[in-house]
Amino acid sequence: MPESTYIRVEIYSVDEHTGRTYKIFTTPTEEQGEKRLEGECLMQNTLPKNYSDEEMLQEAKIHLEREGYSRDDIQDVTYH
Repeated sequence: MPESTYIRVEIYSVDEHTGRTYKIFTTPTEEQGEKRLEGECLMQNTLPKNYSDEEMLQEAKIHLEREGYSRDDIQDVTYH
């Protein structure tokens, strides 16, 4: 099981063709905009476009736990 680490979750708005995507990063960043997305993307998933922000965050938390991380590791959540 990984040690406690920094986890940053980015949740994106709906893409009409693919749905909604979340990405989970392991590096903090002080940048805004596109530069904010730099860093190591640990995992990502695309879900149906009818998922709410809260449902997207819950799915990201479940994904983290399946990979052996803790919900407590999440230190930053950003919605785009």
